Order: sequence, then structure tokens, then C-alpha cells
Amino acid sequence: MLDFSFALPTHIHFGESHLERIGTLTKEQNAKRVLLVYGQSSIKRLGLYDRILNQLKKEDINVYEVSGVKPNPSFESVLEGRQKILDHDIDFILAVGGGSVIDAAKAMSFSHLYDADELWQRCFIDREALKGALPLGCVVTLSGTGTETNGNSVITNEATHEKWSVRSPLLRPVFGVIDPEIQQQAPHDYRIASAIDIMHHLFEQYFDTTEDTEVSDYLIVGLLKSVKTLIETILEGKETKGTRQNLAWASTLGLSFIFQQGKLGEWASHRLSYVLTERYGVIHGYALTMVYPALLKTLYEDIPDKLERRLNFLGQELFEGQEGKAVIERMQAMFRAFGAPTTYLEAGIKDTFSEADYLDLAGPGTAYGDVGTIVPINQAYASKIFKHIDER
Repeated sequence: MLDFSFALPTHIHFGESHLERIGTLTKEQNAKRVLLVYGQSSIKRLGLYDRILNQLKKEDINVYEVSGVKPNPSFESVLEGRQKILDHDIDFILAVGGGSVIDAAKAMSFSHLYDADELWQRCFIDREALKGALPLGCVVTLSGTGTETNGNSVITNEATHEKWSVRSPLLRPVFGVIDPEIQQQAPHDYRIASAIDIMHHLFEQYFDTTEDTEVSDYLIVGLLKSVKTLIETILEGKETKGTRQNLAWASTLGLSFIFQQGKLGEWASHRLSYVLTERYGVIHGYALTMVYPALLKTLYEDIPDKLERRLNFLGQELFEGQEGKAVIERMQAMFRAFGAPTTYLEAGIKDTFSEADYLDLAGPGTAYGDVGTIVPINQAYASKIFKHIDER
């Protein structure tokens, strides 16, 4: 196990009763001019918009808005928020939505400290240490990303066809309000894809080469078993309030990074998957069901000894005692049973790919250097991963 320091400063307020506290929670941050960030029309359809606006007004808080944030939030929306922050001297940001909205709000929180024409390069490409950030609170309307407790933000630059992340403890929300009941209104595909995203966050913290991490490994596998059962319950039409509560809590825990303490983790699949979303519109969670098993297959062909122990334990607990490569195949079968694609064809991508095409798909994720912790993954190695996704 590696040495580590860990803190989780976000205050989580879980359950329906806390929706009535948003105004007071925001006021406690000494907020006077709030930027309210949200997506398309869902928060108005759910009645959240009026409820939140009324609470903020009762606290004498001035509210300015950025609306229309899309899935895979755009850099253009970040620039819109940046201008609102500068124009209205914003002192607090309140994000109401799923992971995309919250990620966009996080990027807005530091955007005003940089010139617009240097923001992308310095913060997302060069990944300079951030100068600072406005405090941020969030109301989660779709669980899956776990972004409410971490300092990560993933943004798409449509002008340059790039999708990159920024990470900083400055971006951790000061509070997160989670009411699982409002989440049942989200489209079915997005709910299932978001639940699968939880599993991927756990897989990516589970599979690495760090030794003597049994406590974290057992906790991760236990949570994976729970999420798998919860997804099956939803698909069987037996979902209850308890199902939604447990899935939302699993999401928050899953990317709080508590499970990765003392471990390296292996996040290459996230970086590599972005191209499938950017080029083909594949939902993020489904892009991962395509890339992650392909990554494991490629690694297993080259270095089976580094994966064997964790594969076998996962097989023992989730897949009726399967071992080695059979565990990866069962993982793919599980994703298919959830209605998620694991190949290009299953995702509706009917292109015929050549070796040059695989290399091209591998380019964006490795454009600024190797990725991965188990082995260094360069463009050539990543092309083998994209070739595995083409298996019929």
C-alpha cells in the first residue's frame, strides 16, 4: 500500500428533506450573487427550478443563470459562465443537474481568473495548478458520476474536437444535496448508463498493480456486487425507493476516491473512451463498456500475471468462480445483459475499420503522452485496445 493523505470536505445532505435547505445552505456560504447553472428543461419539469429560486430569493440572494448545459458539457458553456461571473461579480455557484452540469460549473468556477483565449490551453492541456476557484454547491438530479465529492471536471471543446479533464481539490463542492426520488424521472438509458458508470469508477480503482490493498479491494468488490444487483433489480421492474437510495449512495461513494487511497488506480479507459463520445455520440457510460473490457483483454494478453489475482477474486465474488480471461468475458456478457454495447456494431457504429483507423481512434487519448499505470499506453498500444472492440 502507498502512503496517502485523505480528506473529504464536501458536506453531503442525502434525502428529500434537504431540498428545502438549499437556500440556507447557500446563505451559510455568505453568498450574495449566485450563478445558477443547469441543463435543458428537466429541473423546470421536476419543479426544482421554482423551489430553488424561491428559497434563494427568501435569503436575499441575487441569482444569475447559465442554462442549457448539454451532456458532455461544452467549453462554450464554460465561457458563457465565465462572462456571467465577470459581469455580475459572482461569489458562489450552484449547479443543479447531473454530472455534466456539475462538471461545467466546476470549470466555470476558475474560468474568470484566466483570459478566455488561454483558458483551454493552460488549464486543460497544460494542466497548470489552478490560481483559485469560486465556492460551489450542487443539487444532484442524476447519480452516476460521483462528481459531487471530487475535484474533477471533464469538458468538451467542440471547436478543437477535444475532450479533456482538469483536477484540483479547489473544485470540490462545499455541499451536495442528493434526493434519489427525483432521479427516477430521468430517461431509462441515461439511468442505466449512469449506474454502469459507477461500476467503471470502481473497476478503475480496483485494477492496478499496488500490493497489500485488501481492505480497499474487498470494499470495492462489495460495492460492485451491490450495484450489479441494483441494476438487475431496475431491469426486472422491481425497483423501489430503497433501490434508488442505494444506487445514489453508491455513486457518491464510488468516486469520492476513498477506495483509491493507498492505490494507483488505472484510469486509462476513461481517457481513451472520450473519442467514442466525441465522434459517434456514444453515451459516456456505454463508451466505457466498449473500452474497458478491451483494455483488460489487451493487458491480459501481455501481462496476465499482473491481473490474475484481482481477476480471480472478482470472478469468485461476481461471476460464479470464473477465473482469468473468462472473468473479462463474463464482464462483457454482464454489460450486454444491461443493454449496453461492448463492440462498435452493438453501439450502432457500422464503419469498417482498418489498422490505420484503430491507430486514428487511439490518437486523441494519447495525444499529450502515454496513459495508464499498469503499463504505459501509447498510441500504438492503444490501437490494439480499439481493435479488440471490433471483435464480432
